[in-house]
Amino acid sequence: MGVLFGLVAWQFGSGAVTWLLALSALLTVALTAIDLEHHRLPDALVFTLAGAAVLLLVADAALSGAWASLGRAGLGALALGGFYFVLWFVYPKGLGFGDVKLAVPIGAILGYLGWGRSPWARS
Repeated sequence: MGVLFGLVAWQFGSGAVTWLLALSALLTVALTAIDLEHHRLPDALVFTLAGAAVLLLVADAALSGAWASLGRAGLGALALGGFYFVLWFVYPKGLGFGDVKLAVPIGAILGYLGWGRSPWARS
């Protein structure tokens, strides 16, 4: 986790997005471990990430004036969440609904960062 936090801080500096990405890294490790063992993603962790995404992305947009990025976050949440919903709807045995719920905050975070942004391209 220390390495993940270090990489996030190195890439994104300090700010609300950095805290959100660090929390995302922490929750992703926990969700992966739980999913591998129990084949489920607990709502408590998924909704924690979703709530943190909303709060911290709005805070970052307010502090930086990046309102267009916040709109992109909404589109990203709809796009990735919708795509996963279609996958689940077409073949529910192949994908759990927890994956659909998790796709929404991930799509928001990725959309906020930008459509074409490489995660390792330093700004």
